[in-house]
Amino acid sequence: MVDFQIRRYKDVIVCDIVLMNICHVLLGRPWLYDQRALHNGRKNTYNIIKDGEKYVLNSLKDRQEEVAK
Repeated sequence: MVDFQIRRYKDVIVCDIVLMNICHVLLGRPWLYDQRALHNGRKNTYNIIKDGEKYVLNSLKDRQEEVAK
């Protein structure tokens, strides 16, 4: 089990671990299905509702542009 957080969104996932020189969490189809995540292809975002709270997960590229402004 791995705890992770993306801004305010916190979750725990059960996953396989692969040794790598970098640290990334790849959230694939099983996680998207379990969370009922909706992908907006035009905005490149995922909308999730967890415990009655709405979350919008932006791409890393969009986040970097926000920080640069």
